[in-house]
Amino acid sequence: LDQPFSSNLHQSQINDMDDSKKGKVSSDGVTINPVVSLVGGTTSALVSGSFYAVLAWKRNGIMVAFFLGSIANAILSKVLKKLISQTRPEDLETSALSLKPSDGGMPSSHAMSLGFIGTFTVLHLAWWTSVPIFLFTIISLTYRVQVNLHTFEQVLVGLIIGSSNAWLFQTFLEATVIDFLTHYVLNEQGLLPYSMLAVPAIVGALIVGSVERRITNWMNQRNSKQA
Repeated sequence: LDQPFSSNLHQSQINDMDDSKKGKVSSDGVTINPVVSLVGGTTSALVSGSFYAVLAWKRNGIMVAFFLGSIANAILSKVLKKLISQTRPEDLETSALSLKPSDGGMPSSHAMSLGFIGTFTVLHLAWWTSVPIFLFTIISLTYRVQVNLHTFEQVLVGLIIGSSNAWLFQTFLEATVIDFLTHYVLNEQGLLPYSMLAVPAIVGALIVGSVERRITNWMNQRNSKQA
């Protein structure tokens, strides 16, 4: 290689390394911290995967009730989005997203889910667990605001509703739900049978896995091709 080309190639490699250290840049030119980008970009897979892993491991009444409460919370978020019908930020850049949002932004479904799961978890574990859970939640939701998936208000409202739902569920419904599960769903050992573990996996994928968004995007792409 001649000297100018070799020098330019080396400089390009250095620039790429510098860009990866700086982190992703949002559509409005804001540089996103690489830690925020990593946590925020993997939150859905990490939380849902960890939740199902613990559910499959424990299989007790508390975890099954926890799952039912989180699903009810997720359904409520979708209903509220339809009723409120508030758009997402205008600066949302969908070209870089593998799955483009087709629903409204108020409240944030991710914020509601993290609020519910985080609060319910803290209510059943030692108080100090609130620290890492709080930090993880803040970092994840900061990412969604910085990439313009939601406004700050949409995230804040979702977090408040989700956290409130967790407290209400744990205070007024958890014991009743566990009692129902004990009598009609769990086996003699008080555990969910292994044969039924497919049910929460399927339900979770349908409700939380953005299946309706995938179907909508598929239909839009099909219609555009036909046109």
